[in-house]
Amino acid sequence: MRPSDDRERIAAIGVSLALVIVALSWSLSHHGATLTSPQFVTAYVTTLTLCSLFTAILLIWRARLIGDASSVRIAAAFVYSAPLVFAYALTFPGVIPALVSEREASGWVWFGWRIGWAIALIWYAQARPRRHGGFRRNLVAALLVSAGVAALALSGKLPDWYVPESGAHLPPNLIAYWIMIAVTAAALGGVLRMKPMTTLNAWLIVPLVANITVAVLGLADRARFGGSSDASRLLAVVTSAIVVWALVSEFARVLSAHDRLEELYAREHRIAQTLQGAFVPPFLPNVRGLKFQTVYRPALRENELGGDWYDAFVLRDGRIALCIGDVAGHGIDAAIAMVRLRETLRAVTGFDDTDPGAILRLANRAFMDTLPDTIATAAFAIYDPPTRRLVHACAGHPPPALVKNGLTTFLNGSAGLPLGVRLDSTFASTSLVLEAGDMIVFYTDGLIEVDRDVVAGERRFADTLARYANDVERVVSETLGGEQHDDVALLALSLLDARAPAAWHFESDDAGSATDARFAFVSYLQRRNLDPDLVATAELVFGELVANVVRHAPGPIEIDLAWGDDTPVLAVRDRGPHFDVGSLALPEDDFAESGRGLFIITNAASPPVVTARPGGGNEVAVALATSATVSAG
Repeated sequence: MRPSDDRERIAAIGVSLALVIVALSWSLSHHGATLTSPQFVTAYVTTLTLCSLFTAILLIWRARLIGDASSVRIAAAFVYSAPLVFAYALTFPGVIPALVSEREASGWVWFGWRIGWAIALIWYAQARPRRHGGFRRNLVAALLVSAGVAALALSGKLPDWYVPESGAHLPPNLIAYWIMIAVTAAALGGVLRMKPMTTLNAWLIVPLVANITVAVLGLADRARFGGSSDASRLLAVVTSAIVVWALVSEFARVLSAHDRLEELYAREHRIAQTLQGAFVPPFLPNVRGLKFQTVYRPALRENELGGDWYDAFVLRDGRIALCIGDVAGHGIDAAIAMVRLRETLRAVTGFDDTDPGAILRLANRAFMDTLPDTIATAAFAIYDPPTRRLVHACAGHPPPALVKNGLTTFLNGSAGLPLGVRLDSTFASTSLVLEAGDMIVFYTDGLIEVDRDVVAGERRFADTLARYANDVERVVSETLGGEQHDDVALLALSLLDARAPAAWHFESDDAGSATDARFAFVSYLQRRNLDPDLVATAELVFGELVANVVRHAPGPIEIDLAWGDDTPVLAVRDRGPHFDVGSLALPEDDFAESGRGLFIITNAASPPVVTARPGGGNEVAVALATSATVSAG
């Protein structure tokens, strides 16, 4: 709704006064009704009916377009009027011979239309602006009241208001005119007091003033104002046309503004989706024995697009970091804050990658420095595949859900304050050991707060998760139940095999990642209480195997360490050309730059076994030496 300017209000008042003067002049200059031919009356009532219908349709469209409950009320005023105008047209004497009715019936329909329309505008003027309220209910009520008024007017049970032989007005007629003046004046005062004064409200002044003028002319002495009926008809047609013109003009402006807003919303939506798409991880860790499942559903409405996110990545020693969060707010600002928080959590693991509570504490400080006026919730967890130990902490975020033996429980632990609330916030870490078949699920509150009842949402989520743990897309759909008011993100980790091998991945030309893999391999052995001398020997074998593969096989390198009968078997896989082990002896040339690696591996561990991989490539497997102190757990 566009506020009107002073020129529109002045123009509306000027047009109203001009119409009053024309109507009075017409009535004084005509001593009898002249516009009474069937052709004119038919054109008059047809025009009036079409204007009322068109006005009602435009107002309904307008109310739905701008989603304003007060606009529904003015639409209801004209929806009420349209059937009565049509009934008045049908019952007007001489218009349709087959429907000739008593003059009183037509007159009471006319009063029902004029008075009821003014009462509806009083109701509209008293309404407080609010969004999305009672659209269908108001329009149905308007139609029902209109039908009731028409039925009563046509029932023949109302008193006569006019004596055709003498032209005398009876008391019911005079009372109806006075009621019409009173309610129209009240409606006019209410519309003039509305804030803000919109374009439509400004031009409603014209039909309201005309309504009062028509009533005054009806009360006047017919001997002196013989043309009052003609003046009333002219006022009705002209004011109806003015309202339609005002609505069409406003619609042009509303649609233009709406198009611009749609373009802005679409642009913001595209930018936010681009940001989120670019920073949601393109892939998740590929670890044997583990299964990752994720769901991300942006808000259905552009202006509700939020800052939900998830992430999972492998730490230097092979442990897996999992995190999820929700930045307060919507739109581009929330998406930008989400990106910064997600990257901050990745960055602070370079300083502390052992305690999720400490990681959240460091992230909170960095987050408040970069985005001091933003609040976010987050959960961070670290999972260690060899020990199956999961350590997690939350910052104002919903607790993770654990699916175990077909039952869903929510992990206990302090949620703490959200990030961005206090600079010195601390976050408690909680740990548990997962077993084969267990599933840990992290999610955002948009999943459990769809109906604003968190307890019911958690219960519904837990029941659905227990039934459909292998299909998280269905879990989300069933939990939301067809409604979604916020972004939804979900990250699930399932433990398929408790004895899954430790694994590392890198590209053969990525020296940094190769070094990280070697560091992770050594840390892994140290955590299993292997003798330090044997760890050093295993590191030597690892280095020789990796160096050999990197030298001869470009592309992705996969390494895993599996335990069988307390004997660790190191396997290195590549996608390079096939090769045979050949001689395992030292080269005859003492100064040769190659040929010693396989000899070292054989003497430090076991002879390497090379197997061709389906689709190309090799797997080189070596059994490492171990001792009785090794725990195969």
